[in-house]
Amino acid sequence: MKSVVFVYYGSSIRVKAFNSLGRFLFKNRYVSIDNRIEENNRSFEFGGYESGLSQLKALNLPVYSVLFLNDTALKKHFFLSFWVMFLILILKPYEKKTVLGIERNFKCSEGNIIRYFTTWLFRIDYDQEIEVKLPCTKFFDFDFNGDISQEIQSAIIGWLYPKSLFAGWDGASPYKNISESTFLRKRYAISQELLIQSRLSDIGIKLKDMSRLFLLMDILDLFYLRAIKIFSRLNQYLKYKIVNDHD
Repeated sequence: MKSVVFVYYGSSIRVKAFNSLGRFLFKNRYVSIDNRIEENNRSFEFGGYESGLSQLKALNLPVYSVLFLNDTALKKHFFLSFWVMFLILILKPYEKKTVLGIERNFKCSEGNIIRYFTTWLFRIDYDQEIEVKLPCTKFFDFDFNGDISQEIQSAIIGWLYPKSLFAGWDGASPYKNISESTFLRKRYAISQELLIQSRLSDIGIKLKDMSRLFLLMDILDLFYLRAIKIFSRLNQYLKYKIVNDHD
């Protein structure tokens, strides 16, 4: 039986509807975590995932297969793509000691490519012989300079502070400054995404890329996200030009 951990930050109509559906379908195997609670948010969505997993384990039910997702799925991703991916992950049979997710490429400063899987929607199929956990570093214990190579550090910082109009993180642009707290939050999140694959391997869980199975939905989602990024960046650019031309 699948279990679901849903992490969100502040309620909304979509979140309330999804929580109602989740509780109806999965009963006590559905756990939702509001990350406005500081303890849950200690490692951002990863802290919420850990809190949700702890709640599932406290029920003393067998925990074999857990689907993790956060409200990014409802807020940013293409509606149809998300629901198809979600249903496939729910219906796909159990695969012992496997994480099922969507792999992406992260390009480093020297042209090297790192494969990682996104953490807004993924499933871990555990083995009873290993401890059921989500291997993440706590935010305050995380050492960016010590845990991440210099090459990857440079790539992450470049991704957070893009120099061209359509490159990098969709929440930033050359025409929009981000706060120090936002920078640290996103730096931590992308670092965890890059590291979690190797940590899962260390406890005997292999990665299975689902992007081919999701191919059409994944392509639609990527185009949707790119269109939103282009619109947002152009809007930021126009605001930047208006302010500067006025000065």
